[in-house]
Amino acid sequence: MAGKALIVLSVNCADKSAKVKYQVESEREYDYALVRLDRNTLIKVVGLLGHKFVGKSPLSYTQYELKNLADKLMTDRTDIVMGKGVSPTPSPRPVPTVPAPTVTVTPTVHAKPAGIEDALRNVITEAMSAYTENGVDKDVVTQIVNEAIGAHVAETQKSIDALTRIIAESKPEVKHITLTGGVVRKIEGRTHFLFDKVLRVVDAGLSPWITGSAGVGKTMLAEQIATALGLEYSPESFCSQSSKAEVKGYKDGHGLYQSVDFRKRFEEGGVYLLDEIDAANPNILLTLNSALSNGWMMFPDGKVKRHEKFVAIASANTYGNGATAEYVGRQVIDGSTLNRFVKFDMPIDEIMEAGIVNDLSVDATSGRTWLDIVRKARANVVSSGLKVIISPRDSYHGAKLLNAGFTFQECVPMTFGSGMKSEQYAKVMAGITMPAGGARV
Repeated sequence: MAGKALIVLSVNCADKSAKVKYQVESEREYDYALVRLDRNTLIKVVGLLGHKFVGKSPLSYTQYELKNLADKLMTDRTDIVMGKGVSPTPSPRPVPTVPAPTVTVTPTVHAKPAGIEDALRNVITEAMSAYTENGVDKDVVTQIVNEAIGAHVAETQKSIDALTRIIAESKPEVKHITLTGGVVRKIEGRTHFLFDKVLRVVDAGLSPWITGSAGVGKTMLAEQIATALGLEYSPESFCSQSSKAEVKGYKDGHGLYQSVDFRKRFEEGGVYLLDEIDAANPNILLTLNSALSNGWMMFPDGKVKRHEKFVAIASANTYGNGATAEYVGRQVIDGSTLNRFVKFDMPIDEIMEAGIVNDLSVDATSGRTWLDIVRKARANVVSSGLKVIISPRDSYHGAKLLNAGFTFQECVPMTFGSGMKSEQYAKVMAGITMPAGGARV
């Protein structure tokens, strides 16, 4: 059953996406493609697009049918916002600097199967044998299912979704990214759905600021950006006690200059991650302003010109506006520093999260069971408005604990359930049935 519908703020007909947020009072907004929306949210989207459900309940539509309906309604229409009409004039489609990765699968034609079970068996065989270097395309898998099962598509949609999910979790796609100058980079492994956008910003010579909750994958994304660009990678975690010496280096007692990673990346090229930048002393960060915008910086041994392949990426849990209930050690960052970055809001990528849990789990079934527990608890946190962090890191730690022989019941207090008051714990675990035992190792 689909969960509570998201709040739909607007629909981008050109990109086949919707801008949504989880709660009315929340300041965070997310751009989600149609394929990432649940059934209840899709009902809102098609309603916003002007569709009237006549003679058939909206709840009788499958997620697949609603996605196709929304896709059809978006044709030849421009963006619409809540409370405003739909224009018949199509919006111009933006031309991205980096094209989306191409995925190719060539299916084999099978004779029409006698029943649903045989059809699904053929689908699974075909999908698993269709791996190419570029991975598996969900649309192609769905097309194979449609052709094989025909009239039975509606009643087997759950099996289709489960099959596609298992394929995506079992084998991450390989991307070929074209950068400025026609340089093509091969990206392997699991990437967050924001990866392409952040890479395009970096390729354009700009510095991204990535805001997201703990464990969402900010550090991993920065390292993958460095790999994609073929550059050295140097992360630095900041705190209120960080000093200028960690950025500029220093002269020792003999008057000799001692370099640091920032200086090396600035002068020789590479990706430098300012991790936990919102925990740094804002006065220290002011020393970076000239490095980020002017192309040069003063160091203890003189003025240094920025290398053309120097990349600065900032990651944070806040937007630089100071401490929050969840992140109490955060600083208010000077506006002159904030203004030098391109901002990204990085939500949890549930496809990547599920894939990593699958990679980590010795017992795939117990791994998916644990992931379901984490996600239900996370949904309870949102619906109850609790100041509790349940991140993908809890999913990954739980999978490893299950591998080590711990039970599901033991994993909860060792991960997201630690330190909670009894009434808070009850709200987080509402409606969750904890299975007995653990992984079959």
